Amino acid sequence: MACRHQLTEKEVPEAIIGLQLRLRQHLETREDLSRALTCYRALYRLTMHEAHRPSYPEWSVKPDLEHPDIVWAQLKTGAQQL
Repeated sequence: MACRHQLTEKEVPEAIIGLQLRLRQHLETREDLSRALTCYRALYRLTMHEAHRPSYPEWSVKPDLEHPDIVWAQLKTGAQQL
């Protein structure tokens, strides 16, 4: 198992900008839903400032992969709310 590194306070704003840009790319290309959801969850975690385990939106934890267009739409809406 990989070691989980922590970001310093100075690194967080740049990490957020990088994740926002990458998520935008995922939303434009719609090539890899799994990676897009991972990116969204990381961005969610950095922007919501919750202590301990974050309470991700249910659709991002258990996406309906039989209907990817719906998940992409939820992802776009969720990204706009962050």
